[in-house]
Order: sequence, then C-alpha cells, then structure tokens
Amino acid sequence: MLNEINYLYNIRLEKIREAYFRIGYLKCPCLNNQHVYFNQIGFRHFLRKGRLIRPIKDQIRRFGLFEFAVHAITSNETQVVEIRQNRGFVSYALELKISKNYKVKIIVIRNDEGHYHFVSIMD
Repeated sequence: MLNEINYLYNIRLEKIREAYFRIGYLKCPCLNNQHVYFNQIGFRHFLRKGRLIRPIKDQIRRFGLFEFAVHAITSNETQVVEIRQNRGFVSYALELKISKNYKVKIIVIRNDEGHYHFVSIMD
C-alpha cells in the first residue's frame, strides 16, 4: 500500500513539475504587466518550507492550488493586497477571489535586478 501511495505521489509530482516549468513566465496585470517567472524558487516552495520538507499531504494540497496560480497571476481581477520590503527583494501578496467564500493568495518577489518570481500560493 505504501509503495502504491509513493508511486502515485511521484507521478503527480512529475506532472506538476512538467506543467510548472513549461510556463516560463506570465504577464501580470496587477503588477503593470510585468513578467512573473516560474523557476526553481517557487517550485522548491511547493516541496519545502525553509529547510524542512513539507508533509506529502501539504505538498499535494499545494499541487491542487497550482491550477489557480496561472489564473490569479493573469487575471485583471487580482489585486495587490500587501507589499513588503525585505533584504535584497520586495514581496507582493496578490489576491484573487475565486468564489463567494474562497480566495487564493499568491506571493511574488521582485529581486534587485527587477525580475518578478512566483514563490507561493495559499488559500
């Protein structure tokens, strides 16, 4: 049973990895149509929180949220709800209301070079 679960998890992981890196970048209307890049920074965050590996259940939940990331970044209805200045980068919290009782939040960072990168999604 455990081997079957690991097998199914690995299949799901590879499908998400392929879809994620296929994106490259998206234009984000709420960030003045800047390109938001999908790279190792955000993908790693699906799997880890800091140095710790996320529980598989949390990883799978985040994989499910991933389908909303593309929509949230490209939607004209997404709003910037928070901006934080950090050392070496600025983080933006973007929020999109999906339905009456459900919204997703995307975290995007802008590095010193001015490039925007997807970091995280949460509900």
